[in-house]
Amino acid sequence: MKGYLQELREVKSCFQTLSFAYIVLTQGTKAKNSQ
Repeated sequence: MKGYLQELREVKSCFQTLSFAYIVLTQGTKAKNSQ
């Protein structure tokens, strides 16, 4: 069970990184399009 929780935490941090990168990318493209 402990290994499962560790894996879950890693997946969560990976997902947070991906969502953060997605937000940065979408904001960047919006800024480019508005110019």
